[in-house]
Amino acid sequence: MDIITACRKIAEKGLVAGASGNVSERAGSSFHITASGVRLDSVRSAKDLVKCDTGSDAFITGASMETRMHRAIYRQRPDAWAVIHANPPFSTVVACAPELTVDTSLIPEGALLNPVCRVGAYPAGSNELAEAVGLSAGKSNVLILKNHGVVTVGANMEEALNRLEYLELICRIIVTAKSAGIVLGGGGVSGYR
Repeated sequence: MDIITACRKIAEKGLVAGASGNVSERAGSSFHITASGVRLDSVRSAKDLVKCDTGSDAFITGASMETRMHRAIYRQRPDAWAVIHANPPFSTVVACAPELTVDTSLIPEGALLNPVCRVGAYPAGSNELAEAVGLSAGKSNVLILKNHGVVTVGANMEEALNRLEYLELICRIIVTAKSAGIVLGGGGVSGYR
């Protein structure tokens, strides 16, 4: 799956709103990221992407404000070839509610998310956020950003998107159960093959 297809799917599934969210894909020593202010459902061609150098700290005009965060992940993770930052509704509720724990054992595919790491609150687009996310990405493919949203990392775009969708499903189960006063058992799934 290419970055353009992934952007469309993320938007179609309601995992972002408006011009929020950003997606990138590694290309050797550089990466392509969605342009600033561009809705993911309007990404149609390479002109909607900005090429950035993984090794340079220079900010590229027109690139997403979260370019530093994506760059930090690629520097930390040579195995990462795709990064998605989105604001799915239920995952974002969990990001804003530290008392809610992401129980990945609720569905078999949850094993593909382990471990899920929480990152503290930092200003969007800041060097502090990029640094915190980069460090956390060294030990996790799924990051929940406090009061912000989520980041998923993959060896390819399909893997990063699958992780995003599985996280949102688990968070939807958690938030729905909590709202209904249902206590979830969890722990019933040993893994995914």
